[in-house]
Amino acid sequence: MPGNLVGNKVVVEDAKEANKLYNRGRYGALEGEKLTLSLVEALYLVERGKLRVFKGEQELDYDSLLKLAADLEPRFWVRYCVYRDIRRR
Repeated sequence: MPGNLVGNKVVVEDAKEANKLYNRGRYGALEGEKLTLSLVEALYLVERGKLRVFKGEQELDYDSLLKLAADLEPRFWVRYCVYRDIRRR
């Protein structure tokens, strides 16, 4: 499922896919027919193979998205590790 990087969020624009992801795991926030994900949520979904993130035409892999997020948000890695631990329980 593709998502587009917009600022410090990832937006899934396909309404069907957005609803499926939201309903199955309560990821992100539904805004109309779009799903908006935080960078923490997006990285987790990339790691799980459930989301592909694009910056323009370029797809960001796990490492690229992690670096970008860490540059944008202080203590991102710590927040991500806590989020991942809670989601896995």
